[in-house]
Amino acid sequence: DTKELFGAAIWQLGKAIDSPFKSVLKMAKLEVFLENLEQEQPLCNLLKKRVHHGDEAPGNVANIDPYALMFDQLLSHYQAVNEPETVLLLQQCLYIKCNCQLSQPVAESDITFKRRIIAGLVKQWGWTKSQIRHLDNSHNWSLTELVELSRKIHRFLIYCYRRMSSQLQMDNQSVSREDMAVLGRRLDTFYSKKEHKLEFLRIGFDDKVFCPVITIKQHRRKNGQQVWAAYYDDQLGVLGKNQEKARISVAESPVRLILWCVCNRVIDISTTVLLDYDTDPVTDSDIHALIKHFGKIFGPVRVNAIPREALLSPMQIKACMAVVNFTSSRLKPTVDEVTVIYTTTWGETYVVPGKESLDKLWFELQESVPRPPCYIFVPESSQRKRIYQAFIDAAEQDFELLNYW
Repeated sequence: DTKELFGAAIWQLGKAIDSPFKSVLKMAKLEVFLENLEQEQPLCNLLKKRVHHGDEAPGNVANIDPYALMFDQLLSHYQAVNEPETVLLLQQCLYIKCNCQLSQPVAESDITFKRRIIAGLVKQWGWTKSQIRHLDNSHNWSLTELVELSRKIHRFLIYCYRRMSSQLQMDNQSVSREDMAVLGRRLDTFYSKKEHKLEFLRIGFDDKVFCPVITIKQHRRKNGQQVWAAYYDDQLGVLGKNQEKARISVAESPVRLILWCVCNRVIDISTTVLLDYDTDPVTDSDIHALIKHFGKIFGPVRVNAIPREALLSPMQIKACMAVVNFTSSRLKPTVDEVTVIYTTTWGETYVVPGKESLDKLWFELQESVPRPPCYIFVPESSQRKRIYQAFIDAAEQDFELLNYW
C-alpha cells in the first residue's frame, strides 16, 4: 500500500541512527518497490519462477534464497539507472552486515548457508581478495575511513527519502501526526545543522570510534585564524599527510573540540591526551578536568532513546555550563573569555562563544520548570575564585563552581 511507504521511509531514517547498514538495504528496497510499482512483478512470483526453472542461489546452493534474490533486484535497479556508487555501497553494507569474514578460512564443517551465499555473491561482483580483506579489517580502519563510509550511507538515505517523498502524496499517508512529530524531531536533532549546534558523528561503527590515545594541536591557518585539532594516537612531531590521515576533528576552540569528542564517544576520562608544544596556557590537567565534567553533564546522547514525551513537549534547556578563561593567561584576574554550553530536552547541544551569550539565554534559564542546573568551569590558577565571583556578579544567575580535580 503506497499509503504506508512514506511512513516506512521515515521510519528507516530513524532506525538508521542506530543501525545504518540494515536501513540502507531496506530504504533501497522501498525506493525500488515504488519505482517499479506498476510494471514489476511481485518478488514472490519471481521466486516461484526461479524455483520452477531449477535455478540455484549464489554459491551453488540448491535452494533459492529470497534475500539474495531481493538483493539482486536492488542491484539490477541501480545498475540500470547508472548509479555505480550506490551499487558498491549496497554491496559493502550487505557484506559488513552479514559479517562472514571471508578472508578468514574456516573448517568445511563450519561453512554456514549464509557464508556460502555471501561467497557466491562476492564472486559474482568480482571482488578481489584485497577488497574483502579491507572490509574484514574494518576494526583497524582509521576514523577518517569509518566516517567516509558512514557519510555515503547517510547521504544515500537522505537522497532516497527525498526522491520518494517527491513521488508520494504527503496528505494521504497512514502515519499519525504524533508519530510524525516524534520521528521528525529525532531526525532534526540528528541531521540538522544550526548555528552553534554540536554535530553528531553520524557513524555506523560506534564500538570502533573510541580512541585510547589522542593528540591535540593548535594550528594557524593562512588567514591567521587559530584552530584546534584532535588526532588519534600519538602524533607529536608528525606533520604533513601522515598527520592529516590521523585527524579526528577541527574546531575554533579547544572547548568545542573536546566537547565534540566526548559527546561522540571518541574520548572519555580513560583516554590519554597528548598536548602539542604550542598549546599554552592549556595544560593536560585542564583537558582532563574538562573531559570529566563534560562526561557527567553532557554525556553522549542516543537520539532514539530520547523519551517520546520530551519530543512532544516544548523544548527546554536541560543543563548549562560556562567555561571561563580556558585559553587566557592564568595570571589574568578578570573574566576575559566565556564559552557557554547548553543541552536541550530534544537532545541537542550548543556551544556559544562570547560574554554576551548568557544574555540571550537568561529568559530560558530563568523560566524553565524545573530550572536547569548551571555550572561554571574555571581552570586552576591563583585567580580562580576572583574570576568566578566576577562572573557571578555579571551573570546575575546561580552557577555552581565545578571542582578542578
